[in-house]
Amino acid sequence: MHAILVYGVVRVEYVAGRRYLYLDKIYIITMRLTGIIKKAGKYYVALCLELNVSSQGESIEEAKRMLEGACEEYISYMEEKRLVGEIQSVPLEVLREFLIEDVEYVRPSCDWAYSENITFEVEAGA
Repeated sequence: MHAILVYGVVRVEYVAGRRYLYLDKIYIITMRLTGIIKKAGKYYVALCLELNVSSQGESIEEAKRMLEGACEEYISYMEEKRLVGEIQSVPLEVLREFLIEDVEYVRPSCDWAYSENITFEVEAGA
């Protein structure tokens, strides 16, 4: 996944008692995000490692869509509240629990895991 964060520098001027806002600069930051999807019961559960955001769906495609939406909402919220610097990745304990929860045994074969690169863009203020 990719997330694009857009920041602007606003200049405020007062002329004849009226306030004018000017956008002086725009900063664009691109983050590469990693999503993991696993089957848990009848659902597929998705986890974004960089944002510690998760979602689920009844299919792999729905889980991907739901994770993308959850990540977009989370980034928008963090930007709106000016908390982008406080975004943290998944703690190791949470990742370990995600990977082994609901797993009866691990079978070393090519059909027990699913992995795919998930990409999407997020616009600030969306």
